[in-house]
Amino acid sequence: MSTEETSVLIIGAGPVGLFLAHRLKQLGIDHIIVEKRKTLSEGTRSIGIHPPSLEMLQVMVLAEAVIHAGCRVQREHAFARGKTMGTVDFSAMTPPYNFILTLS
Repeated sequence: MSTEETSVLIIGAGPVGLFLAHRLKQLGIDHIIVEKRKTLSEGTRSIGIHPPSLEMLQVMVLAEAVIHAGCRVQREHAFARGKTMGTVDFSAMTPPYNFILTLS
């Protein structure tokens, strides 16, 4: 299939591009992903998966598997030059996704 024959052209195979591609496939919408990098990234592409994204993963029937593979973070601390810059507490958010999910 060429880009002239597809319904959706996705630019970038990062977390959002791959997420979109998976959802389009579930909906039966043809698509093509174009990525300029020739190799995989060495490090993380994001800090974590936030509650709205977990809700979307639930719609896609992926949330349970992703949560099982990850680590729930309910409190985060930001540091700079050895000093605590701030703390964010997610535990007071509405369940079931009152955390940020990290994956190794």
